[in-house]
Amino acid sequence: MAESSRTTSLEHQMNSMMAEIVKLQRDVIDLNKEIASMKSKDQSVAFFSYLTDNIVNPPVGTRVTFRGVDVNTGSAYDATTGVFTAPVPGVYSFAFTASVPPEKSDHDIHFVLKKNGRQEMYVFLDGHTQFWLQRSSNTVVHLNKGDTVWMEIQWVKGSNTVAGHGNFDGGDQYHTHFSGFLIHDRTMLILLLLLTACDGLMLNGEGGVHSDTSVEHQINSMMAEIMQLQRDVVDLNKEIASMNSKDPNVAFFSYLTDNIVNPSAGTRMTFRGVDVNTGSAYDATTGVFTAPVPGVYSFAFTASVPFETSNHGIHFVLMKNGMHEMYVFLDGHTQFWLQRSSNTVVHLNKGDTVWMEIPWASGSNTVAGHGNFDGGDQYHTHFSGFLIHSD
Repeated sequence: MAESSRTTSLEHQMNSMMAEIVKLQRDVIDLNKEIASMKSKDQSVAFFSYLTDNIVNPPVGTRVTFRGVDVNTGSAYDATTGVFTAPVPGVYSFAFTASVPPEKSDHDIHFVLKKNGRQEMYVFLDGHTQFWLQRSSNTVVHLNKGDTVWMEIQWVKGSNTVAGHGNFDGGDQYHTHFSGFLIHDRTMLILLLLLTACDGLMLNGEGGVHSDTSVEHQINSMMAEIMQLQRDVVDLNKEIASMNSKDPNVAFFSYLTDNIVNPSAGTRMTFRGVDVNTGSAYDATTGVFTAPVPGVYSFAFTASVPFETSNHGIHFVLMKNGMHEMYVFLDGHTQFWLQRSSNTVVHLNKGDTVWMEIPWASGSNTVAGHGNFDGGDQYHTHFSGFLIHSD
């Protein structure tokens, strides 16, 4: 009777220990999945390139070569050819902005983003003789390792000049530029799938129960396995904490709440409306973003201005520590609203500051805020950004 009771007690202990082993195994699997997911963002690929010299009257089929390079993490962009080659399979984001000065007669120029020779994005500037034109677009594409991406001129009409850096406005503006970055790496996503497949195999295994006739020996073996799994859980949590400290989530979306009427040159724009501010790096009271960690960041800006009774113009620049990094202009037309957008990829050190500023304005200008037109339901002018990867 006493032996039977002892056996029952040992079996109960073994069942409890088995349940603990299964729980710890699942914890280890889940933590490894989380690390794999985090590492999928660790393959750092990002570039920002710009046109250094004007392209004058290019023929159809011309590949645009952006020889100026500010960022090229991963060395996937070739400034001698203008071609980006995917170093890993995954999902990528690409953006393009083109600027053309006025001509003596109407003129048109169209651009396409090519992926392995196939069109993936389309940008057109159909000309006006009086004003500069600027257009931007972006896209998200899946690339296999070795796939190539570039910008190409698809169609032209009349006389066209694609503006390069340093050829206008004192040589301080990025008129035409091309950028991109890896959103996530499919290699690590495949690892996640493998870990998921292993999940069932591990949990349906013996969980440390051996075929020894000695129950006490099995209990000792299970205890050793529990202690090892507990150490694994502690180590994996430390690894996750270390990765989080190195690559925190940083992102913001801000918008202009009130109109800015006839601003003077040098006005810093303050976007007091904030929908997202993960990491609290954007200050809505000053309009300044301060980098919390060193790394590569993406920023985007959109401005809208209503029509005026006479021609008008207003220009915007993204400033990094007081230096121009992105240029957006709305040279006015009396009949229509104007809207322009652009984005950029920049490297920031910890503590570097970024903001939007008005360097030049002519005539009467109103920068449209949220809630002042169209029933008060539109984000007319906004500024956003996020950390692509930390150093």
